[in-house]
Amino acid sequence: MSDSQPPTTHHCCVCGKPSSLRCSRCLGAQYCDVSCQRKDWKSHKGSCKKAEGFKKSIEQAYGPQTTVEDVDEKLVECRRGAEVGDRDSLFNLGVAYNTGMGVAKDQVEATKLFKRSSELGYVNAQYNLGVAYEKGHGVEVDKAEAVKWYRKAAEAGDAMSQCRLGYALHLGNGVKKDDAESFKWYLEASKSGHKESLYCVGLAYSLGFGVSIDKGKAFTYFKKAAELGHSGAQSNLAQAYRNGDGCAIDKVSAFTWFSRAADQGHVESIYNSGCCYANGDGVAIDKSAAFKFLKRAAEAGEVLAQTNVGHCYLNGNGVQVDLEESVKWYRKAAKRGDADASYYLALALKDGIGVAIDLVESFKWYKVAAEGGDADAQWHLSLAYRSGEGVAINDREADRWEKLALQGGYNLDFEE
Repeated sequence: MSDSQPPTTHHCCVCGKPSSLRCSRCLGAQYCDVSCQRKDWKSHKGSCKKAEGFKKSIEQAYGPQTTVEDVDEKLVECRRGAEVGDRDSLFNLGVAYNTGMGVAKDQVEATKLFKRSSELGYVNAQYNLGVAYEKGHGVEVDKAEAVKWYRKAAEAGDAMSQCRLGYALHLGNGVKKDDAESFKWYLEASKSGHKESLYCVGLAYSLGFGVSIDKGKAFTYFKKAAELGHSGAQSNLAQAYRNGDGCAIDKVSAFTWFSRAADQGHVESIYNSGCCYANGDGVAIDKSAAFKFLKRAAEAGEVLAQTNVGHCYLNGNGVQVDLEESVKWYRKAAKRGDADASYYLALALKDGIGVAIDLVESFKWYKVAAEGGDADAQWHLSLAYRSGEGVAINDREADRWEKLALQGGYNLDFEE
């Protein structure tokens, strides 16, 4: 075959004209001019962030000084190498097809190239091939085949593959569940500083997966992963400081680490940061800041935050009282099964607080909350059965729920 290659013509992804520039961030999207690039940014920015990894792959493969203009030339080199079975070239060309950088995205072709490279012993390709089989990228999902390739790469020392193999063994995906072996691979990967594996070792020590519970060691591994920026580890480290698990209680450090995880969008930590501001745990009480964090977490789907946002609107904590908004957030959390929210929604429906009175629906939510173990709801449910509010009178059920409420700690002193 001749060394000469026909010139590659690329087209603007907006108007279809021949392109003269690329997105400098991801090297993928191509445009005829800046105006088309600006038009496309709103739809492109999500995929741009994901595809940015290809730029890093190019730099890792060809050096940090590789320019945008070099990409086509490098792809030509990859094709030449792939034709003669060079495993590095096969892998790099697979990366190009997998991300759509410089070529049309084609995961089927990418996986074929990863497989050829893997069979020649290229560890990075083996990892990517494992991901392809696990996720169904370009092939049918085959968890056992994924484990096969993860194990090959793991045995060659690849930390990411060791971690993925640990996942598979812990969950029993494509292989018999084995927490002891799972822990072994997490621990091996953690030795190279792989932050996800450090976090998983921490979880194993914290929960006793494949190893005896050791809160001190869990704390140590969470701290290592947290310092490397792992948001889950930062959250767990904060909880350890808050509760004194494996360390002395330190509310200030707990708040610091909740805040760091929250800055990365970790929803549970956003919620916990709000609780810290609300209660003055490790930081001065600030009801306004508390509400902002709770609202962020609520909007992201954290059910406890949704209930607490309902409380904030009901009581004017950090925000102006808004009874309709309060009911809205109680309803969201109640539909997710939160007993506290169900109880407050029932109260609102019974008394017409921010919503029209509806005794039948009020009874429904009292029952949901009562079945969830809320003693106040159990007491009110007994009253509803006794009075016939929203349900037929039933003294036997009234007695049953009254007994459960008292056993659950309902305080009769609050009754008028």
